[in-house]
Amino acid sequence: MQKAIYITVRIDELLPHVQALKGAGARFVQMHAERCVDDGSYRLVYTFINVRAAQEQIARDGNYAIENLVVEGIDQCQE
Repeated sequence: MQKAIYITVRIDELLPHVQALKGAGARFVQMHAERCVDDGSYRLVYTFINVRAAQEQIARDGNYAIENLVVEGIDQCQE
């Protein structure tokens, strides 16, 4: 069974989190943006999976986790 982990980070914390995931052997899977209808801001979701850890976990109990880094409140003009 797949488990999804969501971690909310500030935009200035994103790179260190990505570097830590890479250092742990995780691979980038996808990124998507969701628009908030209330204020027009965006929520960015970056998805990662540690393939080796997932294979080991699946062999043990059939489960594995994907990790999602979430950045909220991004303005459409923000770089």
